[in-house]
Amino acid sequence: MIRIKDIREINPKIANRFERSQTECKQRMVSAMECKLDKATIYYEVIGEGKPIVMLHGWPLDHRYMQADMEPIFALRGGWKRIYPDLPGMGKTPAVDWITSHDQMLQVVMDFIDQVVHGKRFSVAGASYGGYLARGLVYRRSERMHGLLLTAPLVQPDDEKSVLPPHTSIVEDPAIYSEVAPGVAKSFRGFAVVQSKKFLDYMRANIYPAAEMADHKFLEKLGEHYFSFDVDKLPAPFTGPTLICTGR
Repeated sequence: MIRIKDIREINPKIANRFERSQTECKQRMVSAMECKLDKATIYYEVIGEGKPIVMLHGWPLDHRYMQADMEPIFALRGGWKRIYPDLPGMGKTPAVDWITSHDQMLQVVMDFIDQVVHGKRFSVAGASYGGYLARGLVYRRSERMHGLLLTAPLVQPDDEKSVLPPHTSIVEDPAIYSEVAPGVAKSFRGFAVVQSKKFLDYMRANIYPAAEMADHKFLEKLGEHYFSFDVDKLPAPFTGPTLICTGR
């Protein structure tokens, strides 16, 4: 059996290249798993090794677009264990009838994290609704959190109180609509800031299939059952590294 230290004695450059190749392979390996909680089973995928970071997706989607968005960042950035769960009623995680509020959804996320990070400190990345849950984690578990990333987070869950600018597309490409169904074209126009074939392909691969898989009846039950606590009034300031990405 040839060992790296044997190669290093012959040619250190080849040994270094081999070690980098091994690291990159580990970074790309995906492990699909199930986490069995007391009253729910969570599907999740893990990529990489090192410090845990939990990726919380938006509503009504699943882990796929979080992977598509986040993995390029980690392609050459080792030392992170990326954990991508599907939230209940979305992706490959089935809905459970007892979850009827966002407090209970947050509790499931906390129970999941307790099982998969094994007592370690962890970071959280949350997008849209996942950002709302991530803010709940800061409220409930900030002492165990190392850092926080919020991408276009849900800030005001009550649509009647939410004040947002009208959607605007800064780059339009009418030609791409000739190859899509009218319903897809309408949703794409209402979502895409930059209309392009590349982004349409991204939506087809990561957004539309996930939205079709979601248990919409279950999600409608959660409706307006927002957090029972004021997520903006933290018991203590969160002092970990924090990045908030939004757009207009």
